[in-house]
Amino acid sequence: RQKDWDKGISVWKEIREIWADEEAGAWHPQGHAIPVLEMEYLAALRAAQRGETAFVGGTSKRFFQIDDKNPDAFLRCFADESSSQPEATFPLDALLHAVWDGELRSIALIPQQGDGQGEGIILDEVPDKFFQAAIVVARFAQQRRATSRVSSKRSSEVSR
Repeated sequence: RQKDWDKGISVWKEIREIWADEEAGAWHPQGHAIPVLEMEYLAALRAAQRGETAFVGGTSKRFFQIDDKNPDAFLRCFADESSSQPEATFPLDALLHAVWDGELRSIALIPQQGDGQGEGIILDEVPDKFFQAAIVVARFAQQRRATSRVSSKRSSEVSR
């Protein structure tokens, strides 16, 4: 229990630092009918790491998980829940630039210019809990990255 408690305190300290840093900015998803996010970060993280099934392009069912520690393979797509090797991965930036539809519960992942990824994909019928969790965890990851950049910039300015 003490280990869980210490981990929780550590996460909350990090969250407070991110919120306190005005330069970090907050990402807001682009799209339609974005739900009011009532999910707190730790619950969202657990739901995102646990994963859920969704349809790809409306036809093919796949299992998705989020790896918040890996911005280059942030969203992982598996053939099914029992698969250990992802079929595809998507970077954090793919979610940050996605088009989100809260009414249809879809996420259109659009390839970034020059990334050589080819066509984008659309996740359909994303369960509401995973949909919201993906937004919350992506927002936090983006803020963590922005805060890290601001801290690095401040450190380099101080050392001059």
